[in-house]
Amino acid sequence: MKKFKFADNTECLAEDFIDGHLVNPIFNNGLFPESPFILRMEHQFSVHNLVNGCLRCLGVFNSLNEALNYAKNGHSWCSETYA
Repeated sequence: MKKFKFADNTECLAEDFIDGHLVNPIFNNGLFPESPFILRMEHQFSVHNLVNGCLRCLGVFNSLNEALNYAKNGHSWCSETYA
């Protein structure tokens, strides 16, 4: 795990930080980033993000590249509104 410090002085431990997305982060005090992050599972990668204040899994992928591509270019997570 590495420590990443951001412009707003918040810090986070994570396996990596690729193209603005944390991989396997550990969050302090329940604070989550505004950008999607990726969790590495046994043989898959899942993309998560806060949507209307709720943590949501946006998709599960077979490779880190697929997960990063979705995190960067995902279509619905950036504009979806949930009732």
